[in-house]
Amino acid sequence: MKVMSAGFLPLGGRRSPDNVQAAAWARGVTLAEHRSRTLNEKILGDSDLVVLFDSRNFEALSLTFPYHLDKIVMLGAMLDPPKPSIADPYQCSAAEAELIAADVDAALIELARQLHGGLHERCVHASFCRVGRADYQPLHEAPRSVWRQLRHYRG
Repeated sequence: MKVMSAGFLPLGGRRSPDNVQAAAWARGVTLAEHRSRTLNEKILGDSDLVVLFDSRNFEALSLTFPYHLDKIVMLGAMLDPPKPSIADPYQCSAAEAELIAADVDAALIELARQLHGGLHERCVHASFCRVGRADYQPLHEAPRSVWRQLRHYRG
């Protein structure tokens, strides 16, 4: 599994916020070298799955790249109980970022389970995750791998 992120803000090269870096670090992931990138047609065209955190990004994707809507999974829909969105931790306190990271962890575990068994019709922040067919790794390793590779930033 290959994972990447991108957002809608046309300001590439930004660092992950300190609170997000701290939440990732608590999970054994360093984001020190990560820099943001802007979503584009190439990223979407190479993607098998697009994971969205909130409706704002769903609307932006719908308007900008409507022909990729069939690839969307709303990450909050993977929670039990499902949530319509997962908050963007940008400008949140470290404690709030940690709670958001816990939701992301739980949702990624369920997403990996769903992918392993065939993704169901459970679709409806700023991150877009590319899950490519190349560089596949066993799905039971996917949640930790996604945290290692997920580069969350405000997009």
